[in-house]
Amino acid sequence: ILRISIPLTVTSAIGSVGNIIDLGIIMKRLQHSGYTELQASVLYGNYTTLTVPMVNLVATLIAPIGAVLLPIISRLNVKGDKKLLAEKISLGMKLAVYISIPISFMFYYSSRDILRLIFDDSSANLGFECLRLVSFGIVFMSLLTVLNTVLEALGKTKAPLYSMLIGCLVKLLSAYFFIGKAEYGILGASVSTVISYAVSFLISFVAFVLYTKISPKFLKALLFTTVFSFISIRSALFFTQKLPQMKGINIIITLFIFGSFYLVFCYIYNLLFKKESILPKRSK
Repeated sequence: ILRISIPLTVTSAIGSVGNIIDLGIIMKRLQHSGYTELQASVLYGNYTTLTVPMVNLVATLIAPIGAVLLPIISRLNVKGDKKLLAEKISLGMKLAVYISIPISFMFYYSSRDILRLIFDDSSANLGFECLRLVSFGIVFMSLLTVLNTVLEALGKTKAPLYSMLIGCLVKLLSAYFFIGKAEYGILGASVSTVISYAVSFLISFVAFVLYTKISPKFLKALLFTTVFSFISIRSALFFTQKLPQMKGINIIITLFIFGSFYLVFCYIYNLLFKKESILPKRSK
């Protein structure tokens, strides 16, 4: 029990410890790059209040996928049904892609308006670039969450621990480097977050493939959801730009059109190409 529980506990605690260390690094490096202590405090507070909660919101949406997969993967692993195991793992990663890709595009193209919907204009204008940059790491974070859950269900608890530890170390080092440069400033925190998610995902993915000899099939879903999301968000922005500008209303209309277009594109594609469906197939 201890051999399994201790790595899981440490893995869960890494994120919190990293955030605490982030506080010291961001504040010191911002001051090193020329900001006063007060300015550094404002920038750090803006980052943790606006950007971090948005990333955590996505993590909350992805977490149920892992919760559902955990007992299924454990049961199939015990049964030794490798074919069905590969299907369920691929399904979990596809679901993560279906959720994270459109959210990434939404954050990238509409970060300022989304934040203005929740916070005051001055805070949104100060922090939207951080959210825009961190959108590149949303997909890595989502896939990493699912993949680490799968590894834990397979009994390989050390792999997620190592990937998170190395990712945390990379984040601290890259944050120290980027935030200390005047041309990046607080944006360096977002850059380091993206890099750390990418590194952690790569390590977990390699460990998973080496252990299971399974290559999850999610690249096609990644490709088509990226195309659908891009077309959908650009179409939504085109339509709302023609409307009278009303604070708060336009972004709600944009998100509604974006979501509607995205779902319609996915539905039409699956009707036309049922054999190559990107949506999960119903289990028998």
